[in-house]
Amino acid sequence: MINQRISTAFLLFIVLFWMSFATYGNSIEHQKKFWSLNAISGPIKPDSRFLYFFEFQGRIRDIGPVVEAVIFRPFLGYQLNPTMSVWLSYAYFIFPSIISGRVYENRVTEQFIWDVYEHNNYRIFLRSRLEQRRFNISKQYGYRFRQNVKVIFPKLKFLAVRPVISDEVFFNLNRPDRQIQNAFNQNRFFIGIRFQASKRTHIQLGYMNQYVPTFDFNQDNHILYLVFSYYTG
Repeated sequence: MINQRISTAFLLFIVLFWMSFATYGNSIEHQKKFWSLNAISGPIKPDSRFLYFFEFQGRIRDIGPVVEAVIFRPFLGYQLNPTMSVWLSYAYFIFPSIISGRVYENRVTEQFIWDVYEHNNYRIFLRSRLEQRRFNISKQYGYRFRQNVKVIFPKLKFLAVRPVISDEVFFNLNRPDRQIQNAFNQNRFFIGIRFQASKRTHIQLGYMNQYVPTFDFNQDNHILYLVFSYYTG
């Protein structure tokens, strides 16, 4: 059963990783960015199956406007069993825009997380998300599905850090106006390190490649990605 789980997760990771390169077009614009995510999470009360997660994100880029996005996102979750949980969240996005002033997005997300495998300090996670998105410049909702595969490796012998690798593919489920019309929405590939700053705190730092097909060209973003996470349980 465990070997079947590993094989399924590994196959899914290969498929997602292949898709991140299979969709590259000829016209590509490159940008450098910095994204940060600060999160606090834990059970609502001791020994409760109900969980909470709150994150604040800031995203900046090397061309104007410098601030690309500011994100506030609370989650409410329920632990189904030791390896599976379901979540519901509402997110509020602020996107500065030169043409139309600030653009806002309201997003509702249903999420499923599966801790597929944990043995000898190896961990494999699957995260599936279904999103309902609406921008203030549009009257239509966009529906999107996201699939993430994440692998955390054992600590390196010469450093107290754990390598991390993940890939996430986004698919549009409809074609609302003012949003990307392709079925394939984007891909995010991450490679980095994770270390335990304290008993309840971990920090993750690394490189993310974000590939996004847009209306006029394909965008290839090179992102320095920093995550600070505090667990209260």
